[in-house]
Amino acid sequence: TLSLWLTATTLLVVLFSAACGPKAEEVVTEPVEQVDHQAERFVSDAQKMAGYGYYKTSNHFYSRAIARYEKSKQWEKAIQCYIKMGRNYQKLEKHHIALGSLNQALTISRNHMGYQNLELAKSYKKLGYNYLKDGKHKEALEAYNKALAIQLEALGKNHPEVAKTYNSIALVQW
Repeated sequence: TLSLWLTATTLLVVLFSAACGPKAEEVVTEPVEQVDHQAERFVSDAQKMAGYGYYKTSNHFYSRAIARYEKSKQWEKAIQCYIKMGRNYQKLEKHHIALGSLNQALTISRNHMGYQNLELAKSYKKLGYNYLKDGKHKEALEAYNKALAIQLEALGKNHPEVAKTYNSIALVQW
């Protein structure tokens, strides 16, 4: 009963803060230091909600964090949130929405962090996984190959992440 009470209390606190806090569309006017703190709180709440299986609520908090990260030009953190949102949508079996979230991560990575970025490689791998789940083998293979090219340049051919990507490519071709 204590566990149930803690879960219910946590959910009420999160829902209350969501109802009382600023919306993601609102302009963030706080200094960068406060924006970082607030965004981190949103990410923490998102992770808690995902841990409880509340993926839609989790994505709400990720969206709020993304708005703040983008405002303060913390691109890598924004990308990580988009990737986690995509993962949540995968768990909800909303693959088309997951692809949109992951494509946004790709766009930010290309525009603000340069092409050869490991977060971009991670996004390509997630896209490959989504395409594979949707039965789009050609697109999955293309996404995995793009991830592999980035990883080979950044990590070298003997890195474990490179091996995992080779394994994913083999699964698509099998």
